[in-house]
Amino acid sequence: MVMDPLALVDGSLAGLLLGEVVCIPALPDAAELSTFEAAQSAVAQGLVRQGVLAERYH
Repeated sequence: MVMDPLALVDGSLAGLLLGEVVCIPALPDAAELSTFEAAQSAVAQGLVRQGVLAERYH
């Protein structure tokens, strides 16, 4: 199923008014995006520790 273009625009504009930096009009719960971003940040932090072998590989 494809979202109606007008609904997409309406949702995007509503997100802009709410101050959302990332707008996903089809995502019903904004907390899911926060959960995703937190997981992405955790993975990125693990990548930053260059030169350190992950504990599971010892």
